Amino acid sequence: MIKEELESLLGHSPTARHRVTRNPLLLPLIVIGATVLAFFCGSALRPTPPQAQQLSPQASASPFNWTTCPQKDSNYKCGTLFVPLEYSNLDPALNISIPIAVAVFKAQKMPRMGTITFNFGGPGGPGKPVILGSGPALSELTGGHYDVLSFDPRGIGESAPIRCFQSASIHSQFEAMDAAIGFPENVYGSKTPLETVAAYAKARAISCSEWTKELLPRMGTTHVARDMDRIREALGDSVLNFHGFSYGTMLGVVYANMFPTRVGRVILDGVMNPLTYMGGPVFKDAPGDVHDSDALFEAFALECDIAGPERCPLSSPGGTPTTSTRVKQFLKKLEKEPLVVADHDAVIPYVLTAARLSGFVYRMLYSSTQWASYAKDLAKAVNDGNATSLVNRLAPSFVQDSCASLDKSGDNGMYGVTCLDTDGNDVSLEEWNSAAQDIEKVSPLFGKTSLWNYLPCKYWKVRPTERYTGPWNQTLKNKVLLIGNTLDIVTPLKNAQTVERIMDGNAVLLHHDGYGHCSTSQKSTCTLNSVKAFYTNGTYPDSGTVCPYDRDVEFFPVEGQATLMSHVKKDAVRQIQEFIVAVNA
Repeated sequence: MIKEELESLLGHSPTARHRVTRNPLLLPLIVIGATVLAFFCGSALRPTPPQAQQLSPQASASPFNWTTCPQKDSNYKCGTLFVPLEYSNLDPALNISIPIAVAVFKAQKMPRMGTITFNFGGPGGPGKPVILGSGPALSELTGGHYDVLSFDPRGIGESAPIRCFQSASIHSQFEAMDAAIGFPENVYGSKTPLETVAAYAKARAISCSEWTKELLPRMGTTHVARDMDRIREALGDSVLNFHGFSYGTMLGVVYANMFPTRVGRVILDGVMNPLTYMGGPVFKDAPGDVHDSDALFEAFALECDIAGPERCPLSSPGGTPTTSTRVKQFLKKLEKEPLVVADHDAVIPYVLTAARLSGFVYRMLYSSTQWASYAKDLAKAVNDGNATSLVNRLAPSFVQDSCASLDKSGDNGMYGVTCLDTDGNDVSLEEWNSAAQDIEKVSPLFGKTSLWNYLPCKYWKVRPTERYTGPWNQTLKNKVLLIGNTLDIVTPLKNAQTVERIMDGNAVLLHHDGYGHCSTSQKSTCTLNSVKAFYTNGTYPDSGTVCPYDRDVEFFPVEGQATLMSHVKKDAVRQIQEFIVAVNA
């Protein structure tokens, strides 16, 4: 499924913890364009007073008010559950409710065993459209005996979405200008002063606080965990069965320790580290995110070299220079000589910078099912200086609808959660810059850009009304099952090992021996059987179990050959992975 189709289902441009969105060479065009569009989109720019989020009274005979889902059969149902805006109820003025959008795909096998609630990551990613787009695949993944359910977390998608700008068109224009500013100087050849980058981050943070009042301090993981417990309660279940990917693992760990007696069958795949994420400033967590990123790139490059030029055109005949060396040399070249893309086949005239290419490679590494097609586009740029197909692949992530009529939360949902969950971000720019240099030592390829996407958190105007920071070793009703990938682009295996240790006997770790983000990056019958056995029978894999990916997986198949990695055959695992990448990358 191509990215445009995913955006249509998700209802927003996919967010990411490290999505590279800046391009300093677009600034002059963007400034002129914003002025012109301000004239032509006048009706969209008329001032409107700040308002509270979509708040409704909480009163319903049927908790979810289930209805049919548009263009879906009777296996699907859509609903809305109203939950308290503020759970403490300390302020009578806040005794109001917000809607949580929910979708369910019904169990396909008997006996029906309950409901599994999913979160696919972000933070800031919606869940409802993933059920609508991949419900049968999720059912197959979990064995078919459960209803599979997901929801748009508060502040996201259809659940009282965060609003940071006066109008949809102003939001689009700000995103375009912010992307054009680029990264701070010395980041892949950028010349933009850090103070300028910081000013745009500050403008975003202030604007969010102006246009989202009541909800902004209540978007954090702790509140979402309480919302999940309300979903469990409304379903009439005594325990919560849960499957979390990526950031969803943080939500799962927080829920499990806040509600230890209500933990049912819980799987956390692509595990985040609560000690760093909930334990201090965002730059304390960022180095762990990229711990294995460069090693994963080297694994990709080695697989390309092994495949050879016939199957991976990015490699060299005879293997010299290596794919790794060629890509790194190309990045270095782009720092001084950005590549102009302006031919008639390009979606948009564009300048490919080193920072943008780094983001392209980073996104590619999320899913090994993408390696072959991405490598072809990258090879055209490296071998021939033709980046048109590469830019066309990137285009949906940076082409803005500046006359947009429907506002989309985009990265603001990520900020709304991350800036509340982390603490101590309001330190000097010098300290942020020092932290960025430390992260670069961990990941020379990707560390340069990874931290600066979080800079609005330095200026975030609100703190959470509630923030769970442990303990992480509560005695649970049922142990959780952790899944960690050997080389994960953003949630390294060591995170899963840490969580297994700090949960002190309340978690079991399954090691998925693969590449990419989460175990769905490539198919493993061993991992799939372990997941199905856990949900169906409550059985855990033996301690120390390592599941290899299937032997017929080929990262760079012969052209036209149908394999588990090719575009010809798309199984349930691949369908799910496409949504995980769309939400997180």
